[in-house]
Amino acid sequence: MKTIYKYPLNIVDKQVINLPISAEFLHAGLDPVGKPCLWFIVENTNATMDYIIRIIGTGNPLDKDIEWFDHLGSVTMPPDVWHIFLAYI
Repeated sequence: MKTIYKYPLNIVDKQVINLPISAEFLHAGLDPVGKPCLWFIVENTNATMDYIIRIIGTGNPLDKDIEWFDHLGSVTMPPDVWHIFLAYI
């Protein structure tokens, strides 16, 4: 059964999230309490896979490996703007 799930993020350089295979990205933003999150449509019964999340603030240098990541979106948490990237492991 397809369901929309929210995946809270920490503002750290790298973290791993576990998503069902074929998860469909919907949105990057802040939830109602101001926590940065990603939302995906997922199939609950699918096997899961680990993904690396990179969060990079405006003005910070980019590592060479960022070319392997997809930009999912950006969130504004004054005074900072954080840019969220994802790649599979």
